[in-house]
Amino acid sequence: YSCRDEAQRLGLSGWVRNTEDGAVEVYSEGPREAQTRFLRWLHQGPRGAQVDSVRSRAHIPVGTYRYFSITG
Repeated sequence: YSCRDEAQRLGLSGWVRNTEDGAVEVYSEGPREAQTRFLRWLHQGPRGAQVDSVRSRAHIPVGTYRYFSITG
């Protein structure tokens, strides 16, 4: 929920989900500055979270997401 809330605060669209191995997977689209701030936030996570690593890659936005949601 914290990830979704932060993405929405930054005006991003996309999704977040927990994977079976306990990781968190995120797909987000939006302005470069908002993406940079979101990535910085992901490195820290919400209060009380333990972030071991973050891997990111750039992509061409598909534009199919209107808001940021929690999936799967």
